[in-house]
Amino acid sequence: MKKYILLIASILLAVTGVQAGELQKDYFAATKPGAWATYSLETADGTKARSSSQREADQGGQVVVEEIMKIQAGPGAGTESKNIHVLQKDFNLARDWLSFGKFTEKMRMKGTGYDMPVDPATLATIKKGSKDFRGAVTFEAAEVVEGRTCDRYAYTVAIMGPGPSKEAGKIWLDPTVAFGIVRQTAKTVNADGSVASSFELRLRETGQVQMATAAPDPASRPAAPAAPAAVSLLEGYKAGRVGIGVVVPPNSQGRQLQIILINKTERQLTVKLQAGSLDIPASSPVEVLKIAVKKSEQVVVPAGDTSEAITVDQRPGRGALEGRFELSVYEGTQLFSGSVTKGTVAGK
Repeated sequence: MKKYILLIASILLAVTGVQAGELQKDYFAATKPGAWATYSLETADGTKARSSSQREADQGGQVVVEEIMKIQAGPGAGTESKNIHVLQKDFNLARDWLSFGKFTEKMRMKGTGYDMPVDPATLATIKKGSKDFRGAVTFEAAEVVEGRTCDRYAYTVAIMGPGPSKEAGKIWLDPTVAFGIVRQTAKTVNADGSVASSFELRLRETGQVQMATAAPDPASRPAAPAAPAAVSLLEGYKAGRVGIGVVVPPNSQGRQLQIILINKTERQLTVKLQAGSLDIPASSPVEVLKIAVKKSEQVVVPAGDTSEAITVDQRPGRGALEGRFELSVYEGTQLFSGSVTKGTVAGK
């Protein structure tokens, strides 16, 4: 799920002789506390979704935004998630709203039976992968879209991931609507010029609710009911409670890996490693991480923290030869971040 959120909440600029720069005006003046907007989203893989953004009451002078995504068709259909972002104090909404992910200081993820803050390591990865529109937009023309007078910009932003790519697209902005965006179309372009994916976002509804009191600190909201404090590595990983950081040591040809256990919960976890072979299911490009644990042990990982590196063998066959990456599960969806080079891992 998160990979679709991160794609949305997640374009190659094609304007001859024009220098990319900043937005020409404040398009977010209407985005006051209580402002909300709802969008429809369609992507090339058949995904159809409804997303919404709402600015909550400021918290200690910091902007708070709630993002909700409901997948209606395609991969992940029927799932819903909510992300709450507390932006850093120096965040300039008038100038940098399109790049707000880069300014997230605290973040909370919520879903069915799931409510927890994002740990610092994961948040750093999310921020690194967030799109940065600063200096990347070029004004093209004023035109009417969906009955609204908009300014159309072209843009190009880099996309983080295992292979270099760019997102190239158009965005239509109207300063009279919450969050400014009326329409957005984009394509992700690989280094060889091929199109990897595309999407279209359209504004459906917008409005304003009265904010009676300041929003509570999302990071201090009650956690979900307590879950067992001891889990096996595979159980904890599949439940989204344990992330796995992986480093391929130089000159190991992939025969050995260093793994780091990441506690995604708000309480201390004991992760049980059983000696022997273990297949860890993952998303592309890893697919399956096939390791062999050398000895049984129980690793205690503090809340929101990481373990020391643990050396394991990678079993022969197709696997990771180089790289540094993280595997995790969010709302049942396997996620990959980082970079990896795959090939054949030889036997010892």
